[in-house]
Amino acid sequence: MRIDRPSGRPDDPGEIERPRPPEPVQEDRSRYALRDDNGLTPAEYIREWNKKVDSGQAETEQVDAERPRRDPVMRDADGMTAAELRFERNKRIDEAKAATDMSAPVEKVEPSAEPRRDSVMRDSNGLTPVEYIRQHNRRIKEDAEKSAPEPANEGDEKPEKQREFKTLTEEFGESRTFSTFDAARRASIREHGPRPGQDLHHLVERSQARPERSGFTPEQIHSSDNLGWLDRPVHEKITARYNKGIPGFSHLRDSLDGLPFETQHAFGRNVVDEEIGKYRGDA
Repeated sequence: MRIDRPSGRPDDPGEIERPRPPEPVQEDRSRYALRDDNGLTPAEYIREWNKKVDSGQAETEQVDAERPRRDPVMRDADGMTAAELRFERNKRIDEAKAATDMSAPVEKVEPSAEPRRDSVMRDSNGLTPVEYIRQHNRRIKEDAEKSAPEPANEGDEKPEKQREFKTLTEEFGESRTFSTFDAARRASIREHGPRPGQDLHHLVERSQARPERSGFTPEQIHSSDNLGWLDRPVHEKITARYNKGIPGFSHLRDSLDGLPFETQHAFGRNVVDEEIGKYRGDA
């Protein structure tokens, strides 16, 4: 049996006519365009202005006179500027967020009886940095008051000049180590009383604990073997001696950098003995 091809006529049952899709509706977006007081968009405003300048129909003075004194304010079909459009858009977004947040359950928090305060750092003793500094300064003041010389009454004899230097080990009867200078000083005052008119002196200077000098440990520097009391005039003389320059070095103390602890200790003891002898008039 022969089958003929469909002829393509509408009444031919061999062809099925399919419906055409609807034409897309072109939305008129011109209403969203910003326009000036004359109803011109920025592009139309520039185009018209250029035509007016290129036409040469008016003199330059006339064109300048027609030039607006300030930029025109562009508005959309509803009379809103770009800033007002952004404000309204953000306002709608905030309202939508607020509506979403209000729909969620809100946990009610009871107000605290105590006012809210910022967290404050405290040490192991519960002291804030300000309280710690205040307490530290108070202790220094108390120690200074204990060691301050009492005013001499009229007729009292002047204190005898220091005869010899004794280390704290000789005073304690044993060798002790301290992590700080203040700890050693407080221990000596606590056990043997204040020393009016005297300073606690290091045989090996405290600066030798720095890595760039000798790098000695704090326990070596602040040990009772390295500390002893000196009359203040002797201590001042020794300090001035260490600050004095010598050939090859800016200061005497610089020549000791890197030497063994025992060598510096022996040198410091010799300096003390010499200055005490000068102080007493023996040298």
